[in-house]
Amino acid sequence: METSNLMVDPRTLTPEWMETSNLMVDQKTLTPEWMETSNLIVDPGTLTPQWIETSNLMVDQKTLTPEWMETSNLIVDPRTLTPQWMETSNIMVDQKTLTPQWMETSNIMVGPRSLPPEWMETNNLIVNSKNWTTEWMETSNLMVDPRTLKVLEDSMKTEILKIDNVAVGVEILWRLLNISSPSQKKKKLKCVKDRFRQR
Repeated sequence: METSNLMVDPRTLTPEWMETSNLMVDQKTLTPEWMETSNLIVDPGTLTPQWIETSNLMVDQKTLTPEWMETSNLIVDPRTLTPQWMETSNIMVDQKTLTPQWMETSNIMVGPRSLPPEWMETNNLIVNSKNWTTEWMETSNLMVDPRTLKVLEDSMKTEILKIDNVAVGVEILWRLLNISSPSQKKKKLKCVKDRFRQR
């Protein structure tokens, strides 16, 4: 028998299962096997929802807290009632320290240990923000050692920079990178080449 989505086993004159408004009941125990209402799943073994999902919210009702929650790309660990990680506009947050695990925005990667970026890559720029300096930077074959804020080149193992096969000091490089005009960069490169030829 099925009435209003109700299924009855006539052998026991009781419903085998019942579904009403997305409600599923196991009548062997006269309790719902599971219930889903507005994305709500209930475990009748504990008469509480097994999990609930509302607006991307997932709740583990074994502890009556969310297993994880994702809202606007937000994931929450209910064991600490804080997000496990959060990603918003490419931002990832580790809520164990209530700081981002890493953040990537416009190719920027941030570590939460000191709240600055763990490393940042923008226009092929890598920055280690443990000391707010560059771990290494690669722009037109440029490698920078942040401990000395100078450039490293693996093959020569010297603190130099190669742009168009021209060795450049890192202090000049920062000025060079801030020049947007190609003609200005070309002129600057010539000045850099002349300067290093004099060394």
